[in-house]
Amino acid sequence: MALTRRILSVLLALVLLLGGLLAAVEIVLALLGREPWLLPHEDWANQLGDRSWDESTVRTVLGVVAVVGLLLLLVGLSRGRPAALTLPARADGPGAVTVTASRRGIERSLEQAVRESDGITGAKVTVSRRTATVYATSSTRVPGDLRAGVEQSLADRLAELGLTDTLRTRVRVTSREAR
Repeated sequence: MALTRRILSVLLALVLLLGGLLAAVEIVLALLGREPWLLPHEDWANQLGDRSWDESTVRTVLGVVAVVGLLLLLVGLSRGRPAALTLPARADGPGAVTVTASRRGIERSLEQAVRESDGITGAKVTVSRRTATVYATSSTRVPGDLRAGVEQSLADRLAELGLTDTLRTRVRVTSREAR
């Protein structure tokens, strides 16, 4: 989601930049008394002056603009994946110390634990706020038996990190030949 947000943000910024530059050029041309360069603003002003708020086309355009604006607002306000997760305080350690681990570090640690499971040749782990999703690959033809081992390896590593109660796990094991 973060990559999608970044791409959308760059595209929106470019559109706004180009629109602003075009508007500035058109304003300067209008101030100098010259013909419009790309936008026939006088024609548009005349056509818009003839329109009423009661027309269906005006309401449709305003509705579309409002929906696009609300969608952009929702995308901007939605929470992405955390950069770090807070680890629980240990019983034998000081209580006022807060320890965090990077999301990527936790993903790498879980990937390593999954790869150490019997029959697993590769793994990809993504961690969100509440879920660790594991995509494991196996060289065996029937990977269904390996799922329990992967889940146990994940449970052990999450217990070491103290994240057993924080993260749910989703495991998917496939064979390389099934791809």
